[in-house]
Amino acid sequence: EEATGSEQNEVEQVETQREAFTEEQVEQLAQYDLTSKMTPFLDRHLILQIFHFLEELGIYNPTHMTRAMLNLLADTKMIDFAVDKYQTLGEEVPESLNEKREEVLSQLSDSRERLMPLLQILEDQEKLQQVSTFKSVKDLCEGFDLEPEILDDLVHYTKLQFDCGNYSMGCELLKHYRTIMSV
Repeated sequence: EEATGSEQNEVEQVETQREAFTEEQVEQLAQYDLTSKMTPFLDRHLILQIFHFLEELGIYNPTHMTRAMLNLLADTKMIDFAVDKYQTLGEEVPESLNEKREEVLSQLSDSRERLMPLLQILEDQEKLQQVSTFKSVKDLCEGFDLEPEILDDLVHYTKLQFDCGNYSMGCELLKHYRTIMSV
């Protein structure tokens, strides 16, 4: 994915800052870093973004940052990101990670398959506009010949997408869920 102009400028600024830091400034930045105090209260996905920033800033050893990210990723479903981190370290990817990847892909596939009738409705603009004309969720399910449990499946699939690090898809699915629940 190509970075936008503002994202590219931000990356260039961070790189310029990193080059401009003296060893003393790096030590001072590390001294006042509150990451260790904040992370126990944050979601793993947010912590990864903070670690990414710290890695870009360059105040900590890159290998240590990568190891910290791998420890954090161990309990997530962001398998491909973990594989990338192992490759960054030049290490072989554990077989358990490959097995976990297959399990996650199976979960995503099964969940998507159960949700397919609703996803087809959400992708069709005409049908999506009809959603707001229904008076209740029950009417909506009857009107589109859907099982009421499909809304629980939508929440589950959305959570899976988020757990895999697909935040934009999770966001879109939540918007659709909100639209459906507001009828």
